[in-house]
Amino acid sequence: MTMLPYRSRIACLYATICAVCLLQTVCLADGALCRGHAFAGMYNESIRAEQLEIVGDIAYVAGVLTGVHILDISDPTSPTLLSRSLVDINAILDIKVVDNTAYIAAGSAGLIVVDVSDPTNPVILAEVPTEGYTFRIDVEDDVAFLASSFYFNGISAFDVSDPAHPRLLGTVEAQHHQMHLDARDGILYYTNGDSTFIALDVQDPSSMAFIGGIAMNRAIRHFVIDGDVACFFGYESTSLVDISDPRGMKPLGVEHAPASMGAYDHATQTTYLLQSGEPFKVFDVSSGDNWECLGSFDTYGSRYDIIIHDHYALIAAGGTGLQILDIAAPRAEPFITQMQLDSPGNGLAFRSHYAYVASEDHGLKVIDFDDPSSPELVAQYETPGETTDIQEHGGYVYLQDDAAGVLIFDALIPDQPQLVSTIEVSSMPFWFCIDSDRAYIANAEDGLVIYDISDPSLPVQMGSYQTKDGTSGIAVDGDTAYCLTSDRRAVQIIDVTNPQQPLRISDFEPETSLHDFIAHDGIFYAIRSQGYLEIYDVADPHAVTHLSSFELSSNVFLPDLRLIENTTLLSLVGSATTIVDVADPTRPRLAARPDTGTTRTAAVSGSLLFTGYPLGIRIFDLSDCPLCPADLNGDQQLNMHDVSIFLDAYLRQIHTADYTTDGVLDFFDVSGFLNAFNAGCP
Repeated sequence: MTMLPYRSRIACLYATICAVCLLQTVCLADGALCRGHAFAGMYNESIRAEQLEIVGDIAYVAGVLTGVHILDISDPTSPTLLSRSLVDINAILDIKVVDNTAYIAAGSAGLIVVDVSDPTNPVILAEVPTEGYTFRIDVEDDVAFLASSFYFNGISAFDVSDPAHPRLLGTVEAQHHQMHLDARDGILYYTNGDSTFIALDVQDPSSMAFIGGIAMNRAIRHFVIDGDVACFFGYESTSLVDISDPRGMKPLGVEHAPASMGAYDHATQTTYLLQSGEPFKVFDVSSGDNWECLGSFDTYGSRYDIIIHDHYALIAAGGTGLQILDIAAPRAEPFITQMQLDSPGNGLAFRSHYAYVASEDHGLKVIDFDDPSSPELVAQYETPGETTDIQEHGGYVYLQDDAAGVLIFDALIPDQPQLVSTIEVSSMPFWFCIDSDRAYIANAEDGLVIYDISDPSLPVQMGSYQTKDGTSGIAVDGDTAYCLTSDRRAVQIIDVTNPQQPLRISDFEPETSLHDFIAHDGIFYAIRSQGYLEIYDVADPHAVTHLSSFELSSNVFLPDLRLIENTTLLSLVGSATTIVDVADPTRPRLAARPDTGTTRTAAVSGSLLFTGYPLGIRIFDLSDCPLCPADLNGDQQLNMHDVSIFLDAYLRQIHTADYTTDGVLDFFDVSGFLNAFNAGCP
């Protein structure tokens, strides 16, 4: 049989796909990348959301530095601002709404009462100074209870039967400050600074009296009451207490899962746990001590308050505003298995169903993950020093070794890697990048050095550029190299079109220091201090433009940033692995945040997420992302644009076209795309 020329085969492939796809009507996608990505809507106009109150279809948001925001949430996918008030008060910390009147704990401004009968035009009724700094409030039977600290540690009761003229009824001192208040049926519940849960008789607010209390074993951040049960959320554990008899409260069970915030539904025996840097988890607590995790959802940013409203979770998340999640169907835990390697996995690269691991103290390790639930170590190679990074290109593996330089292995037979050459580096530490048939190596002493690796067994130095102020990182995009200065505060842009004579184009200085960065198609992605992703347009190196910021985590440690596909980033910040959709670089959005625990590096092969941890690697299943896999441009439609993207990815042999997730791009992937296109979207 005569084989068609390459271009003819591609033309046939294109014609076949187009013919099949043109027979299909346009299908609507759901626009969600993952089942765990449950965002229904967001309101994040620098709201600094601290506390929430929901009444019907109206959300009242206490913005700690931005005033009170009143939102229409009748359509949870598109919350609408109705009004914004009290923007000149620098501490709007809590809010309760009763009978069209909002009662606000406003820090040093004390108690503020606002008429919200017309939510588009709130009117201040009263501003009452208090003895202390007020930060929590609850209202019952025309009495407002305010928790205060600093000048007065305790609780104040105000008569608000006439909202325009609040009147102090009484006070009671409390040890340290109270994290939360809940008044019901003539009893006020609160936690003391020593984590004692206390019930006060407040039927006579002028003479509040102790009823009972229970000492909690762990530090308590927050609690909620539902019926006769109080649910306590702490940094070390979450627990339930029977409060049907306030004089003799009894523990019901402890779940050893920490949560700085959460919610509890007594009717369904369900708790919702929020912890910084981790997914939003759902537990069935009906069994007492042995709680069952029903699944999780992805969120991001800090978390200060949560309300479960119908099948939605509304989360006040500080600088990222108000997040609204559809929580009808929790996602199963994605963890598959872990494999111990005697030392941490510092870097990951893939070829077919083999993972190449830069193992910190033991060099190169090769793992066959044809069966992801039972990975097998099939080869290892001891190196002179500590290995810190690894890349694969054209069947060869490039391993960074802090004693030898860049070690180059022939991995065409994946389970029999052969060391074929070494690129020596004069000083440590150094950074390297493989692009096309070139290796780019940067360090403080030599600046940028470029090698020809068209023959990996015989790398040849092509040219170099002495960067100013040293170098602490490198990224390459086509004929442009980006070198980060040693102080991590400036990026030097270098033209490497002629690798024998690299030329500086320009510099740009981000607002803060950068930790890790990559560049692709004229877009520069970087992680900066405080755990933010910053995105820049560098298509014109002489006029670099900042496009957007995206909060990843408040915990910055061992950052790692990788491009999974042309439109998706994977970021590791501290113990949080975050996958970000950057199809529109001006509006990045969270795609997934699988719970990976303590993680040192992360990378994706097909639908599998690999992470390095202190004793080896862990493997997670991301196969349910996306729900509509043929919608490649994320425009919520299946049409010829998606066909073009698939063909481009297939010809360039990149991950987007790997529909069988086996690491090899062949006709089975074409068939997989056609099946996905024909199936449409949910």
